[in-house]
Amino acid sequence: MNPYSYQHERMTTAISYLMMPDVAFEKRLTGAMLEFRHAFHDREPSDLAFDHFEMIKGVMGDSVSEGLEERAKNLTPLQRNQIVNAFWELHRAVSRDYDTYEAER
Repeated sequence: MNPYSYQHERMTTAISYLMMPDVAFEKRLTGAMLEFRHAFHDREPSDLAFDHFEMIKGVMGDSVSEGLEERAKNLTPLQRNQIVNAFWELHRAVSRDYDTYEAER
């Protein structure tokens, strides 16, 4: 079994949240962050994905689920841009890990 399949699935869902039309940024980011937390709750990202993972954690801090939307409302335009870019890059890195994994035989 591919050890990156769960992260890949959750991060794909996170990107889907970020792309929802006609939904406020704060709600989209909250959904994406919940998926982010699920993706990495029991497994750290690979070295390839780690910097993007840390950037998202750095911008969003340790907000609890109830505080995510409030934190998202307080982001500056630069921080919003940075976190969306970090989500895209993290998804790309996790996808690369998933797609290139080869099980030991």
